[in-house]
Amino acid sequence: MPNNFGQAYALTVLSPVIAGHTRGSVNATLIRAALNRVLHGAESPLAGITTLHFARFLVLNDVRIEGAPAREDHLRSKYLVFVADFDGELTPFLDTLLAEAAPFVTSLWQHCEAFPGTQDRAAFLAYIQRCQITSTFPFGAYADTPLSGVLRALHTQRRLIEFLKTAQGSPPEVLQRAFQGMVTELRNAPLPAPGTI
Repeated sequence: MPNNFGQAYALTVLSPVIAGHTRGSVNATLIRAALNRVLHGAESPLAGITTLHFARFLVLNDVRIEGAPAREDHLRSKYLVFVADFDGELTPFLDTLLAEAAPFVTSLWQHCEAFPGTQDRAAFLAYIQRCQITSTFPFGAYADTPLSGVLRALHTQRRLIEFLKTAQGSPPEVLQRAFQGMVTELRNAPLPAPGTI
């Protein structure tokens, strides 16, 4: 089924940037400036979305000219492109996006045509669905593993690499005790937060 792959959902949204007399350059620049101010990792406005595997934003100015024999073609406006892969379905994800990052959402989409704001949930959901295009080629590599499982696996991998670096050359009995200690530590460790790995 398009947009769904395993237990995950692939979202692609193209929102036309408000053009005005500048053909959208001013609003596109303001979107880029807002994106440049975004913090990364655990400080990201999207880090609180515990189902989000991947998200990217960009401003698409125009399509590339492919050369002959293709004819030259252009977009009618610039577009804010939002691509996200997450666990679950679209509506719960968008509800969480509004709950966790409404100011960030507004800082970007306020420069797009017909953006209804974030106060009216139903209007926002309808807007995103109008701007959504079908995703048939998702980015996510973990179609059957929820984000919590991916985070746990990445944390385990990093901890194992640290262990291997420090335990090399240890006598077998020391190595075995240290390995058992690492396994116990991993078993009892809290789930890493999104954006920390």
